[in-house]
Amino acid sequence: MRTYIFISIGLLLIFSCKNSSEEQPVADSTLNDLLEPEIEVIETDPEDPVEEAEEDEAKTVARSVFDVGENMIYIKKEDLNQEEESQLIAILEKDPNLSEEQLIQDTGTEWTLKLPDLRSYLRDKPELFTPVRDLIERNIAPISVSKGYEIDGRQRIREYTGDKTGGFLEDMTEYYMFRGGRTGGTALRRLGVSSDENVVPILMEYFNVTEKELDMLKSFPGTENHSNSASAKQALEFELSESVSSYLKNPNCSQSFKDVVEYFKKRQQPAAKKFMAEADKAKKEFYKLNPGWYGEEGEAGVTYVDARRKYIYLPFGPLSFADTMVSHDLGSEGANSDGVLHAPDMALETFRLADPRIGNLGLNGVLTISFDDNALTDVNGPDLYVFEMGKIEPTRLEISKDGKEWVDIGKIEGGTAMVDIGPFVKPGETFNYVRLTDLDTFSTVPGADVDAIAAIGGALRLNIDSAVLFDTGEFQLKENAAEELEKLLEAIMEIPKGTIIVEGHTDNVGSPESNLLLSKNRAKEVSNFLKEKLKEGYTFSIQGHGENRPVAANDSEENRQKNRRVEILVVPGKE
Repeated sequence: MRTYIFISIGLLLIFSCKNSSEEQPVADSTLNDLLEPEIEVIETDPEDPVEEAEEDEAKTVARSVFDVGENMIYIKKEDLNQEEESQLIAILEKDPNLSEEQLIQDTGTEWTLKLPDLRSYLRDKPELFTPVRDLIERNIAPISVSKGYEIDGRQRIREYTGDKTGGFLEDMTEYYMFRGGRTGGTALRRLGVSSDENVVPILMEYFNVTEKELDMLKSFPGTENHSNSASAKQALEFELSESVSSYLKNPNCSQSFKDVVEYFKKRQQPAAKKFMAEADKAKKEFYKLNPGWYGEEGEAGVTYVDARRKYIYLPFGPLSFADTMVSHDLGSEGANSDGVLHAPDMALETFRLADPRIGNLGLNGVLTISFDDNALTDVNGPDLYVFEMGKIEPTRLEISKDGKEWVDIGKIEGGTAMVDIGPFVKPGETFNYVRLTDLDTFSTVPGADVDAIAAIGGALRLNIDSAVLFDTGEFQLKENAAEELEKLLEAIMEIPKGTIIVEGHTDNVGSPESNLLLSKNRAKEVSNFLKEKLKEGYTFSIQGHGENRPVAANDSEENRQKNRRVEILVVPGKE
């Protein structure tokens, strides 16, 4: 283990030392500034917002490669060689500060290094300052500490492209390799403080292309980082449109545009291929535990990466994530409740302060979400994944079928956000609600910081209004009910085998006993229809819940209508 630690830290230092001779040493005090930056607001002339971006480069703070809460460093293996490793092993073996407490993980493509107290370790070794500075400045774009943060510039690009990732245009401003130096960072800061009419001129200047050419680049997908396998696949399969291919032959086509397109072709596949390789591993791991589960032979599933470079395969893809914010007791300093919904937004971005895309539970905060088009169920291995940013903080997890009676799963802690509900539930049970309670642990942003919540295996959930199928108080299907149910068959048959659970629900009008019987009879009618239409391979379960599981308060006709429903859950089968 100790040798691995030596090698890994050596890799970090060697990697960061490359070309360090080209940099001028700086005072040790700057190290403290990099590790504990203080944000300074620069007042500028509102009449000339672009001038703000031209402020002295010294008034920027480098985005650290370290996760403040976990003290993590990620090192790509492709940037290292054996000779470089050997050169520093001898030095590191003499270091008395290294111990078995340090954690090393090898993902196959990256080293993950964790030090008990990274800041103290670096401050006690002033000779390490230059390599650390080189690593930050050469590989991570700087952030302006003026009113126009670079994140604002990235948002302007996303608005311009209509792509929430910013695509190729954002990649080429955020990463140093395209224009070199800090030119991309300068462009981002200018965009961050510019007026709407200046966005296109700034991008035209940076890429040195015409407005027509810039418009063509809008559709180019990102090449450098991918948050999920769908994005990586898009990059791999992207082909230049006929209009772009034709324009490249046009005498009016600028040389700069040709150069940008060639650069795109060069960068298009490397990162995407690496992601797909990791995605394939994650998929195989899931189906090794769950042979025959939904999606094994198809391409419905999607692999996502979290902030810790963990790859998570989800058979239901985008349907896997929490859909509705039921409630959020903010506790102390909780915020941004809706940030926990849908697919993760921030897996590839530096997270330090509150961001609307991240839900902050707050100290002792309580957050409740629901799955609307899917449900949580037990599979072999982990069943629920919490995409958490920053430090993984102790959080109590509970699950529920109806949002009233809860099953206490226990604490999420110890550096993992994967949860196995198997020991707490019965086979085939499905759950629609998840509740997270912060256990009073302070960090930079108080309480757990959640980007998304996903059911790993899950079940397909379909909902249909009873009024479409039945007359008031009746359980025989209407004449036109078949047409409505036919619409659901295609979605159900996407899962070729499994258990179909048909649930009947009513409002609270009438006696509880009559409502319970009505709901069960309605579920039976729908089940009989589906049995006739579907091929063999499915088993059916009929459940009548009457008025016991409302989705809205029975205090208005509109809400009572929501509660009169039939829900169909399709739990994939296994070999």
